[in-house]
Amino acid sequence: ACMEKGWCKGHPQKHEYPIRTVVVGKDQPDKLPIVLVHGFMMGAACFYKWYPLLSKEHKVYAIDVIGMGGSGSPPFDADSVTPEQAEKLLVEPFMNWAQKMGLQKFVLLGHSFGGFVSSAWATREPEKIAQLGLLSPLLGFTDTRLNSFQERAQDSWQRKAVFSVFETAWSSHMTPQTIVRWIPGAESFFRKNAERRFGRAKNLSEEEGKLLAEYVVATMLTPASLEAAATVCFEPFCKPVELEDGTIKTRLSNLKMPIFAIYGDHDWMDRATSEELPNCKFLTLGDSGHHVYFDNPEDLTTLTLGEISATVSM
Repeated sequence: ACMEKGWCKGHPQKHEYPIRTVVVGKDQPDKLPIVLVHGFMMGAACFYKWYPLLSKEHKVYAIDVIGMGGSGSPPFDADSVTPEQAEKLLVEPFMNWAQKMGLQKFVLLGHSFGGFVSSAWATREPEKIAQLGLLSPLLGFTDTRLNSFQERAQDSWQRKAVFSVFETAWSSHMTPQTIVRWIPGAESFFRKNAERRFGRAKNLSEEEGKLLAEYVVATMLTPASLEAAATVCFEPFCKPVELEDGTIKTRLSNLKMPIFAIYGDHDWMDRATSEELPNCKFLTLGDSGHHVYFDNPEDLTTLTLGEISATVSM
């Protein structure tokens, strides 16, 4: 995964770690394959409701982000890397993976933090990505949203304290995974919250919700690794970091490939705008929050495959 010794403690030998891959469907000679990238505190298994729908028309590859899920967990020192280096470590394993899998051209779909990773991948290897689909992507909160956080923090000393603790924790590269590993009772807290969230999805049974909650906690308990890259690639409260060639939105706006973004109609994620991404088509998925592939997989499939068939050819 790592191409440069030193800034992540010098990985042994070739610095390679496995990429867990789920493959669904058959080769379609007249249709490009789809590659899925999951979000934070998740893994490729989260798309299980979506696999049978997408794979009716395309071969689907879903991959665990390096350092998350079932992929390798290289040591990562967030204090000693730059945002450019952290982004490189997130993306280069996927670039190598695509080469070894023989994927010369494909459609790339990323959810939430996976939307950020997919966007970074697209800016580094645009010749391989026929179309970029962003599902409620984390691209950095706007100044308006960040200012609203700060204003609300002034309402009471309790909110001010929470705001300060969160800001300090993020600056110290602490993540929810860190909390689950370190604090007694945190594992149970996150499991119950996950059960409540998944219990609201109309397409999930109670048993599925509990199994998914167990899965989320299991991914959080994997050895500490690249999840801390999020605290390097974004400032506290998900303010986008500006690299030499701009923020991730600036870099996306310069791409020539077709891009679409889908948000749920009651999604908490801060939405990018057409002014920020004039080359992106924005769509809204009804009856859905942030986890679009759980909340409304059927209509999400219709929107996604519709965009792919309308703009992408072999």
